[in-house]
Amino acid sequence: MLLAFVGGSTWRTYGPMSADRRRLAVLEGFAAMFGEQALHPVEYVEHDWTAESWTRGGPTAFHAPGTLTAFGSAIRRPFGRVHWAGTETSTYWSGYMDGAVRAGERVAAEVARHL
Repeated sequence: MLLAFVGGSTWRTYGPMSADRRRLAVLEGFAAMFGEQALHPVEYVEHDWTAESWTRGGPTAFHAPGTLTAFGSAIRRPFGRVHWAGTETSTYWSGYMDGAVRAGERVAAEVARHL
């Protein structure tokens, strides 16, 4: 699986493109990094975050300055037998797949200590 985010000023270039042209540009970028095989994916999925009414273009949660340093540990604190996992609860790469995996590993270790 290969994944790319096109955002910020780059979106100004790629956003107005037709879906077919953008697909080709993305696959050509993958091919430049991973070889010719990347031009022929089994499946290709694209999601336009700018069209999301709830996120308004942001692929991750946005926190006001100082929020995470002041209150970040609260979103990881267990509540009774409920342990919180999810990418936003990660202490590293919050909002991304890496953060989700780290949060899952953290919670698995927490729960294992209680068994």
